[in-house]
Parts: sequence; structure tokens; C-alpha cells
Amino acid sequence: MSEMEWIEYPENRPVKSGLHVVNREVNNKVTNSIGYYDTGAQIWYEDPAEKVPLPGVNAYHNRRILPYARKTE
Repeated sequence: MSEMEWIEYPENRPVKSGLHVVNREVNNKVTNSIGYYDTGAQIWYEDPAEKVPLPGVNAYHNRRILPYARKTE
């Protein structure tokens, strides 16, 4: 398993909107979670449909999380 390369935020921002693994710090506690970045609003969301902001993001992983596509025969 390779190490994740964290990219600092807000100095650097994702190029496309989408889900990313983020590193966040809230109340001196650092955790990893999944966040949705909206390039239009330039904000991280917990839930993009409900527009719930995701506070404390200080880094993200460059690779987006893509939805699973099931193959049909």
C-alpha cells in the first residue's frame, strides 16, 4: 500500500469538482474523511446535495473518488 500524497488547501485547490479524501482539523483533532469540492463556489461540502459545508479542511488527496459503475452484460 502506498502512502497518500497530501496537497495543502487553501493554497492549492482541486481542478475539477468531485469527491476527495480530505485531512481536516476540528477542535485540535485531525481526522480523514470524504469531502466534495465545488469549483464554482470554491468550498468543501460534507453533502453536496444538502449544501452542508465541511469545516477544517487543510489538505486533500489529489485523486478523485469516482463512483462505482457496475458492468451489465
